[in-house]
Amino acid sequence: MASGEKSIRSREYRRAANSAANNGKERKDLYTDNWDGSEYKGGDNNILTWVIALFFLVPVLGLGFAYWSYGTLWG
Repeated sequence: MASGEKSIRSREYRRAANSAANNGKERKDLYTDNWDGSEYKGGDNNILTWVIALFFLVPVLGLGFAYWSYGTLWG
C-alpha cells in the first residue's frame, strides 16, 4: 500500500469517525488555515515575531520618551 493510499484511507476514517461522533454535523471551530491535516503549519505571528518586536520597540520607545521628556522630567 502506497503512502498516498494510506493517507486517503486515514482521512476517510477520520471523517467517518467525526460524523459518527457529532451526529453527522461538521464542527467549523475545528478547522483553521493553520492546519494541513494533522500537521500544524503555523500563522504569521509566533513567539519569535513578538520577541523580535519587543527587542526593538522597548529601546526605541524608551529613547523616544527620554527625548520628549528631557528638560521637563529630567536634565
